[in-house]
Amino acid sequence: MTRNRFLLLSAGVLVVAFAVGLAVGMSSGSSGGTASSRPSSTPTVTASASAAAIADLPASLYTGCKAQHVAVGTGLTCATTLAGVDEVLVVKWPDAAAMQADWAKTQGSKPDGKCGSYTGKPAAGLSSTWGNGQPLACYVNSNGAAVVLWEVPDRALELLAIRTDGNTSAAFGWWNQAIKTPFS
Repeated sequence: MTRNRFLLLSAGVLVVAFAVGLAVGMSSGSSGGTASSRPSSTPTVTASASAAAIADLPASLYTGCKAQHVAVGTGLTCATTLAGVDEVLVVKWPDAAAMQADWAKTQGSKPDGKCGSYTGKPAAGLSSTWGNGQPLACYVNSNGAAVVLWEVPDRALELLAIRTDGNTSAAFGWWNQAIKTPFS
């Protein structure tokens, strides 16, 4: 075998190995591409039966929670018993300070406003607060889904309600009802 053929064969093997690794990595990532743009890593929860308990979510509202890959903390994907959104992504951060620093970095440039009046424009969305100054943001993500993102600092919880059809009013309406359900 000549040196050129050897180099071409080696390059081909590397390309195939990279493609297989990429395909495996993408198949274990978030579903539907509606999650936040945070990079994936191994979650700290593996049993879906105990997933909701880790975040101490109200069982009357969040159902079918399953472990979700997130960059930090524990990630969950949950269904909801209340109509209005398609899924809720939950991140239980290791501590509130790290969560709030991430919020400032990712949501801090959004204009202040009221999510209830948000129509999907400007594309950057709006940031605001709710209940005792807790962070709130609403926007349409790159897949056209309406997202309401809020944090509960005393529990180090970040929640993203996602409605895939982009109906920001319906997503905000869901959130308005969901926050009335107290944590246990």
